[in-house]
Amino acid sequence: MAEHCPPSVLPSPRESPPRILLLPGLDGTGIAYRSLREALRQFDPDVVAYPRLASGYAELAAHVRSRLPASQPYVLVAESYAGPLAILIAAQRPMNLRGLVLCATFLRCPRPWLGRLQVLAGMLPPARLPSRLLAPLLLNGRDTRENRAVIDEVLAAASPRTMLARVCDVANVDVVEAARSIGVPALYLRASGDRVVPPRSGELVRATMPDVELVDIEGPHLLLQACAGPAAARISHFARQLSAQAGGAGIAP
Repeated sequence: MAEHCPPSVLPSPRESPPRILLLPGLDGTGIAYRSLREALRQFDPDVVAYPRLASGYAELAAHVRSRLPASQPYVLVAESYAGPLAILIAAQRPMNLRGLVLCATFLRCPRPWLGRLQVLAGMLPPARLPSRLLAPLLLNGRDTRENRAVIDEVLAAASPRTMLARVCDVANVDVVEAARSIGVPALYLRASGDRVVPPRSGELVRATMPDVELVDIEGPHLLLQACAGPAAARISHFARQLSAQAGGAGIAP
């Protein structure tokens, strides 16, 4: 279970519930979060979308930091590719960050074979993969017409070249040391039917961040899309805990 914040980062007793900011996966658009945002509407959720042609965790971290609230408490919710991005940001302990939710994500490259993709990336022109090929991997049994339509919409909006570059970012990522510097409560949502990120990625998060609350939810890699209701319930509970904590203990001396 998640432990309480260190005294230095406890929110004020009078502050409002934290706003929820969503960091999207490879596509960087946040288009797929309509259902999740509706389920989290009490927390005024918003997406921090990425520049369409930008890749590289350092560049994107600077972009996200420039868009964080200056005077409002917030929780970062990071899916898949965005997990290391959120870790890099949280390790710098930005003002007003109250908690971190990691979903179907990783601290190190989750699949060794992604390293070989870097070689192919230089040899083959980027192409937009059809959703019929991606759906079994991303949705694993929840390949409904609605979910397939969401994937089609996301793929149409995203740059194939940029998405390929971001996959190559994943092949080289390692934010284990940064994860040890997180100073806020954290929740990890692990998808039991994830065909992209293996269970060991969640175990590494738990080993690196001992205070993290790890919750398994039955669903595919696209957990926040295919299982928006159960995921939102867990995120809401986590955010409400932060609010209750603020109203109770306040800032310890």
